[in-house]
Amino acid sequence: MLFGGNAQAANFAVMDTLTRSGDVASLTNYRIYADPIPSPNGPIQQDITELDIDCSARTVTTRAVHAFQHSGRWVASFGPEPIEPIQRNQTWDLLAGVACDGVRYPESQIARGPNAARELGLTKLR
Repeated sequence: MLFGGNAQAANFAVMDTLTRSGDVASLTNYRIYADPIPSPNGPIQQDITELDIDCSARTVTTRAVHAFQHSGRWVASFGPEPIEPIQRNQTWDLLAGVACDGVRYPESQIARGPNAARELGLTKLR
């Protein structure tokens, strides 16, 4: 479900990864980039970020980020990051609305599969 973005990237909540244990919601964010990000292993054009969101504390923990080219070829992975407060009206705040507060977006914002998500996201970036 497309929930946020800007001129550089579009972000999707991967709804079938959403789980909840107490106050913590765990899910995956899929992000596509308008322009490739150069890296030593090749251009990064999309990534998936595995997250834990503490719904009551309004904090986020990034468990891992896996970056890929458009073809799906793996480029790089990054390890866990420390717990961070969620900034209001920023990407993870919008995602917390989905994961914690039950916010849902119109059917037109839902894409099934990475190719459909990429297509939808790129239309919003242009």
